[in-house]
Amino acid sequence: MSVTLRPTQIRIIRCLLLQPCTVRELMFEAGCNNPADPIQHLRKDFGLDIETVYQKGLNRDGKTIYYGVYTLHDLIGALGLLEAAATASSNGYQVRSLKKTDDSDFNTKN
Repeated sequence: MSVTLRPTQIRIIRCLLLQPCTVRELMFEAGCNNPADPIQHLRKDFGLDIETVYQKGLNRDGKTIYYGVYTLHDLIGALGLLEAAATASSNGYQVRSLKKTDDSDFNTKN
């Protein structure tokens, strides 16, 4: 199976394999401004079962807000998709280990 995943999609899958994530967490961890778009493509194009549940919370001004929490239910399918993408990768993107050993990917230089 030939699979091409964008780097953002790979990072989203990696995050969701570890735990459910809020929109804000995916914005930071996956480096995308609108995680709903790549998640929609993962659902539509690859059939991944990613659930969105809206949680109620308060913003910094004390007003009620609702935010999305994404949960990946098809762990085996997601791992297979990452494996297929890594095998078929000819564009230089590499799927790295899913085991997070440090936060070096997320640190910024001052």
